[in-house]
Amino acid sequence: SQHPTSEFIRSYIAKRLQILADDIFMPWERNGGIDDDRQVNMVTCSFVTRMRWNAFGIWVHLSGNNATILRAQVDGLGRTTRIMKYIRKLASEGPPFTRPVVVYINVMDFPCSVIHPYLNFFTKRGVKGILMPDDQVVSWRDKRRAILQEAVQRPFSERNNSLFFIGSPNNNQRMQMRDMLEGSEYGNQTDITIEVLEHRSYKHLMRPIADHSYYRYLLSIRGRTASSRDMSFQVMNSTIVRLEDEDFWFQWYHVLWEPYYHYLPLHPTNTTMQMCAIRSMLGKPEVEARGARTVPSIAWEWSKAKRKLVGTHVNVSKRVFLSRSGSYAYNEELAANMMQIGEAITQELVDNYVRYILRRYGRMQRYEVDPDPVNYVKRMKSYVAKRHRNVQVIPDDGAPIKYIFHKWLKRRWQQIKSCRDPEF
Repeated sequence: SQHPTSEFIRSYIAKRLQILADDIFMPWERNGGIDDDRQVNMVTCSFVTRMRWNAFGIWVHLSGNNATILRAQVDGLGRTTRIMKYIRKLASEGPPFTRPVVVYINVMDFPCSVIHPYLNFFTKRGVKGILMPDDQVVSWRDKRRAILQEAVQRPFSERNNSLFFIGSPNNNQRMQMRDMLEGSEYGNQTDITIEVLEHRSYKHLMRPIADHSYYRYLLSIRGRTASSRDMSFQVMNSTIVRLEDEDFWFQWYHVLWEPYYHYLPLHPTNTTMQMCAIRSMLGKPEVEARGARTVPSIAWEWSKAKRKLVGTHVNVSKRVFLSRSGSYAYNEELAANMMQIGEAITQELVDNYVRYILRRYGRMQRYEVDPDPVNYVKRMKSYVAKRHRNVQVIPDDGAPIKYIFHKWLKRRWQQIKSCRDPEF
């Protein structure tokens, strides 16, 4: 069929997420899971790596419908606070955790360590952490509804026929793409807008995410790692043009994206091919000469992607694909295909995926996790005092003074014992 059914999309998402989870967990499961020593190394990661800012996050104990924060290092962006709120709500409102789970959730862009199974928001090849949704999940239901309302009010045919990007200058590729477009023969065209804001001004000049729905084409360029706004782009009903590179960071939903079927990929090694792809996407006739190789290549990749995903054969000639009507139809289909993914990623789907991740993580634990967080911390204190007496840890407030870990655990045990759910 031209457009897959909602049942097909749900099945497709379930299969892709299962493959993602298996790729993450199976290496750990084959190697015997997580033992006490690794747990100690993970909790004291800030001292071991000597990267204090990279240890921001929460160490949380889940049992039944309770979530007890064993440790919280608050970042300056509010991510730690939002994730604490989300995990507590997830535990209290969903099915109980019959098997207790203890995890450390890193809230920064980069993983604490590439060799330990932290729960991370971003990952790439070689990182052994567990990929989970970022702090957008706290208000995803409301955010998704607001963006969908804006997208419905602006049909694809009535949007600005332009490629748009605005973002902070935290990645050289953003500046390089802007300079390439401004310095090219197409640099003065009004249908390409690349705004890389200066460090001092970007926060108050950033536009509401829903305003991106004014444009038919949105450019996705990663920041420090992956770009978090991509999750919102999925429900924008715009064609996504994504700049990809060898240092490929991604988030959990990116595994649902198929190039040339959900988005148009750009490869940064060939700027001429980039420009030809962008101009053909915008339906510009000047690509006839320079885009002789690029456009048929896009048409062929589109055909392969459709056969792979929905079993539909597409045979598009170069002449048709270069035409304004042919280019418009392809881009409109890319936007519709991505919109189907975005509409299927509901708050319930995200919550169920996080619960699955946490429960499967619990099955990897090879150490005893008492259902009572007080008893768990007490056992950890005794174990660390015997096996890791000299291990140190930076305090929750990030002060330069380091604590002996088993003494810190003793104090934390006393705090939890006297106040079952302390506030930070």
